[in-house]
Amino acid sequence: MANQTRPTMASPPQTLILLLSLTLLLSISSLPNLIHALGFTTHLIHRDSPHSPLHNPSETPSDRLFRAARHSISRSLATATSTIVPIGGTYLIKLTMGTPPVSSLTIFDTGSELIWTQCQPCLSCFNQTFPIFNPKSSSTYQGLSCSEKHCSNVPHDCGSPSNTCDYGYGYGGDSFTKGQLSTETFTFDGGYQVPSIAFGCGHNNSGFPDKATGLLGLSRGPLSLINQLGPLVNYRFSHCLTPFNFHDPPFVNSTVTFGDNAVLSGSNAAKLALPSGEKTFYLLSLESVTVENKIVSVGKAVNDTATDDGVMVVDAGSMFTLLRPRVIDQVLAAVKSAVSENPVKDPNNFYELCYGVNAKVPDVVLRFDGPAEVRLGRESAYVKPYDDKICLAILRSQDIQLLGSLAQQNFHVGFDVRANTISFTPADCTKQ
Repeated sequence: MANQTRPTMASPPQTLILLLSLTLLLSISSLPNLIHALGFTTHLIHRDSPHSPLHNPSETPSDRLFRAARHSISRSLATATSTIVPIGGTYLIKLTMGTPPVSSLTIFDTGSELIWTQCQPCLSCFNQTFPIFNPKSSSTYQGLSCSEKHCSNVPHDCGSPSNTCDYGYGYGGDSFTKGQLSTETFTFDGGYQVPSIAFGCGHNNSGFPDKATGLLGLSRGPLSLINQLGPLVNYRFSHCLTPFNFHDPPFVNSTVTFGDNAVLSGSNAAKLALPSGEKTFYLLSLESVTVENKIVSVGKAVNDTATDDGVMVVDAGSMFTLLRPRVIDQVLAAVKSAVSENPVKDPNNFYELCYGVNAKVPDVVLRFDGPAEVRLGRESAYVKPYDDKICLAILRSQDIQLLGSLAQQNFHVGFDVRANTISFTPADCTKQ
């Protein structure tokens, strides 16, 4: 028979320390938000990456760029009327909802407010990769009534006998979601769990891409994710977008960080003020665009609205950067003056300025009031829609000016919605 060892009783001080340690562990486990305050990071998946269910292998790089360019123009048209067209999106974020957790793949959008997902029963729903969320199967789901504070922050109808907060949210064109405003537990990468997030449980949805499940709004509005997380993450988030080359894999996912880890510092960090009166979009005052020694003056922002001549909307949901006609005409002339080669014609008559693929092209520098500069190099200011051509990735807009995701590549872009600031720091986002 094996020898048995009698357990040793802990001394009173040891017992007290053990009890205190267990109490602390139980307190932390029962208050997961205490951990959230330190921040967390999750991946952003480019919609055209092979990691994305929206990836279409039959599309050529040229097809994908044309689609992204058309989408950027659509978003600029919608933003001018204070709505955003999120069709297609640029980045996706994976998370889970409910108890037990159900996987969700949402469009990441800094230009809109509402968080929503498709829900059963579906009156009209698009196809999605994951099973449609069934609120009846979750023990943490709670439908909201019209008397709840969140209901006043979304267009709603309180005419039902049950007094439920029935919302309707339009994005321009034929894109919309309708359903009941509700709350649910959301869980992000690494097990970071946040209870009682208000979201739209959409029973009637149209105009969105198949395979995604809904949308994750991160604008400055009260129902956006960043404002709902609020003090848990000190109202801060940042993203670092990796260069996305449609021709040369591999594809490295981008990241988004919430909390104190999203704070940008150092000599290279440029912090800019956001207009406090604007409650939806992230707006910057664009003063000039420089191409080598040519400075194109844009002018000071006057009204601090998206349609102001001197304003640019920071928009990760738009791939391309857009400038108004007066500005882009001078930028085109400055690029032509700086390039020794003659321009080549775009066979599809879409891009206004193209060159042979080996042409030496100049950087484009955006100067914002602050002051701060964002320098766009070859991979941020130009795209390669054809094997033998590169084209300027700055498009013409008749409405508003957008700073798209291409221009934000390899920058750590930090948002602080409580301090009303946005920061830019150059970074190698493939190593984040």
